[in-house]
Amino acid sequence: MRQSIKLGLVVAVSVGCGGGSSQLVAREGSVHDALTGLGFAEAGARSEASLDEGGTMQFPLHLEPGQCRAFVALGSRGIDDLTIDVLRADGMRVARDESHGRDATATYCSNQAADVEVVVTALHGHGEVVLSMFDAGGGPSRSAGGAGFASNCGTAEAIELGATISGSTAGGRHTIDGSCFRGNSPEVYYQLSVAVASMVSLDLTSDYDGSLYILRECGSGQELGCNDDYASDRRHSHLDVEMQPGQYIVVVDGYGGESGNFQLSVTGAPLVPIAELCSQAPALVAGTTYQGTNEGALDRFQATCAGGGRGHDRVHRLDVGATSRVRLVQNTADYDGALFVRRACDVESSEIACNDDWNGIAASVITTRLDQGTYYVFSDAYVSEERSSTGAYSILAEVVPGDGTGGPSDNCANDIEPLTATSTFTLDTIQARDDMQGSCGGQGAADLVRRIHVAARSSLQIDFGASQFNGVAYLRRTSCDGAEVMCRAFTSATRSDGASALETVVEPGDYVLVIDGADVENFGSVEVRMQLTDLAAVERMCREAPALTAGRDVSGNTTGRTNTFEATCARGAASPDQVYRLVLRRRSFVTVRMESQGWDGALHIRRGDCTDSSTEVQCNDDFGDTTHSMLEGNFDAGTYFVVVDGYDASNAGPYRIRADVSAERPNWTPPAPPTEGPNRVPEGEELKPTSRMKTITLR
Repeated sequence: MRQSIKLGLVVAVSVGCGGGSSQLVAREGSVHDALTGLGFAEAGARSEASLDEGGTMQFPLHLEPGQCRAFVALGSRGIDDLTIDVLRADGMRVARDESHGRDATATYCSNQAADVEVVVTALHGHGEVVLSMFDAGGGPSRSAGGAGFASNCGTAEAIELGATISGSTAGGRHTIDGSCFRGNSPEVYYQLSVAVASMVSLDLTSDYDGSLYILRECGSGQELGCNDDYASDRRHSHLDVEMQPGQYIVVVDGYGGESGNFQLSVTGAPLVPIAELCSQAPALVAGTTYQGTNEGALDRFQATCAGGGRGHDRVHRLDVGATSRVRLVQNTADYDGALFVRRACDVESSEIACNDDWNGIAASVITTRLDQGTYYVFSDAYVSEERSSTGAYSILAEVVPGDGTGGPSDNCANDIEPLTATSTFTLDTIQARDDMQGSCGGQGAADLVRRIHVAARSSLQIDFGASQFNGVAYLRRTSCDGAEVMCRAFTSATRSDGASALETVVEPGDYVLVIDGADVENFGSVEVRMQLTDLAAVERMCREAPALTAGRDVSGNTTGRTNTFEATCARGAASPDQVYRLVLRRRSFVTVRMESQGWDGALHIRRGDCTDSSTEVQCNDDFGDTTHSMLEGNFDAGTYFVVVDGYDASNAGPYRIRADVSAERPNWTPPAPPTEGPNRVPEGEELKPTSRMKTITLR
């Protein structure tokens, strides 16, 4: 049975007078005498109850501003685990006893008038419980990490900017947790006074896994900042917080129950008014690269991307004389930068565009169309615990007429040489005019064209990498106004190994390939890789594919071979390749391993129609490192084609491949992406990839 006994603060519930009860009363009297001897005055009558396992006793309590109360609950011999929770009127827990045993204590102080509820629970066991309450505000002052009822925010030690404090959390109590870690560690509180608006930096070093957070006021739960590990250092926590004049609670805590010695440094710099920062913003000159650093800057501006743009930021001014296409490119040396643009410097809602990653984390790109006026360009950063967010940066601003100026390859009137069967080139549409549009988009957007001659029925695959804009690509017969064969969209690049692709089968003849923007706001550069593959040659390779026999190692070399097959991983796997046939008589569990000796290999597998890329069922670039790849899973009976390939377009060399086939594993699930090593997938609401990602696709 679960009990819930409501108690008035001054009403005691009587219990029987057995031997266990008298021993409990004696223990309570000893605790009372010890605490009053230390200066803790009893506040209110003692409460008693008999609780079954899971039962609770509850009572309401009103606190005036500045009042602190310490609660002591003692259980009889039959109680194995007793706990105390203090709950605010809104249900938020503001104090709790985290120890395990038949005694429990908790302390709560309020900076303002507050109604709370004290709840005592018999977690394990049953028996009598006595609860006493003491005035914790009148007790002895605490030193950092000292035990006693003063380890709470109401009696926090006062500190000011410029202070360096040494202390210890060992022997203290746990009452609250920060939002950025799992706690159950004892904590130490400080009350920080800030006289003028300042950017405050708190730096914690500890001999344990320490944590640091700031509360707006004692018991409020309103957190201004929290950090567990700074730059992946478990013994270092750091916060930069913008603070207005007032008093704040700084909490030194720990991860996962750890405690120990620490040193806390608190520094601050008066905040330069936002209006002054905006008025002093240096100008970006079109066509000239601006070199800067965010070292010494503060986090004064926030953005809609890059996790809110919580890094140290710098603001710049850009004057646009007439309606123009504007491209902004930022490169950072040692950190994950971000870039955003506003119409009004000090108005967050005036943000026009924001970009965190372009083609990796070291660059950010914005392309947009702006009317005449003054705009503000912000260099910011994505903040994470894995890497620094400060260093040198450069920004290049390009401003061209809003409708473009035209140029080579702008339309079919230009004399354009046909592309070769394997072509890699870069197009930049920033100067191009709007001449065409496809069925899937491109109206009003800048576009460029290329010609393709197809000698025999072929597979045409076009990959788009490092794109600065969202675009569309469409294929037309013979000329710019010919019949459309296909139209596909592609997206701007965030990952350095990311790519969009289109693929179709084309009959012999002449074609025009058009690269267009998705709309008038989208233009810029894009890397294009085209592969035209004679389907008759592919069919012949598939027919002649050597068998891959289960349990046997096979060696080979892709050097000097052609690129016949491409894939969904390894940045298209546009390197020379070799195909093998694997036949399964029944549904089986298959593992295919490949070691590329001195080069970056990749594996992919198709089922049924070897010539059709849509039949790919799995692809893997790196397994553990760049010289190993592996395919694994339950496969139905049938014929499969395993392709030994390479990352991107220039990886080839000797290799060894082996397939192992065993009974189906009904409960097998694909492995989770790695969390460490060269292929790890970082955590967070935004994917922050490394330069190479492991990809496993199961269909």
